[in-house]
Amino acid sequence: MKRTRTEPMPVRKSFSSPPTASAMLQNHALSVTAGRVAVLSVLLVSADPLPLRDILSRVSTAGVPVDRVTVYRTLRLLHREGLLYRVGDGTPGGRFGANRTDSSGGLVQVHFKCLHCGLLSGLPNVEPPVTRLPGGFEPYEQNLLITGRCATCHLD
Repeated sequence: MKRTRTEPMPVRKSFSSPPTASAMLQNHALSVTAGRVAVLSVLLVSADPLPLRDILSRVSTAGVPVDRVTVYRTLRLLHREGLLYRVGDGTPGGRFGANRTDSSGGLVQVHFKCLHCGLLSGLPNVEPPVTRLPGGFEPYEQNLLITGRCATCHLD
């Protein structure tokens, strides 16, 4: 049976995804498609945010047929819905990570990028500074990127 472009692809049973990916999409009233579940699942199991090329590679390795544009559009949608956060670390398009709390708005992330080896690590136990905005501004996301040398490179 041929599907039209607007019909969502059925979720592949062979893709082992965390059960929360589909639920997170449903909680945000988004269509549950194979591509969206795969992208969100890849990010949910990743310890650190990933660039577009790594997300595409992992989704393809899982056997879900998607192209680069579909993955990028999915990332933009999931980010806009508050399911993902974006780290602007100089990587083309940035890196994306899953907002595991499934809440929208007010997300604060602290990351460290090693200028020597390129490692990007989330720092969940680091309290970010509180930013007070003038009246009328409503924050959606705050990212703090700290750069320097990681513990391994610091010893070199």
